[in-house]
Amino acid sequence: MYGIKNGYAGLLNTDEIIRLTPDNVRHISNVGGTILGTTNKGNPFQMPIKNMAEEIEIRDVSNKVVENFKRLRLDRQAPCSPFQSSSSPYD
Repeated sequence: MYGIKNGYAGLLNTDEIIRLTPDNVRHISNVGGTILGTTNKGNPFQMPIKNMAEEIEIRDVSNKVVENFKRLRLDRQAPCSPFQSSSSPYD
C-alpha cells in the first residue's frame, strides 16, 4: 500500500508517494494529524501552474495525474481517514 502526500499534487510529483508499512504507520494514531499532509484543495482540472514568465496560469493537468497513476501501476485510489480509535491494528 502506498500513501500519496498532499492530495493530487502528490500524483504530479511522484517523489511524494511513500510506501506504507506496518513500521512507518504503527504509532500514527498517537501523533495526530496526518503523515501524508492531506488537503481538500487541488483540482487537477484547474491547477495553478507557474509558466515560463513566472506567472500563475490555470491548467488542466488531469492527464498527467492519470499518466503517473498508470505508470506507477496503481490499480485504485481510496481516500482514507485517520484511525478513529486510540489503538493501531499493528500494536
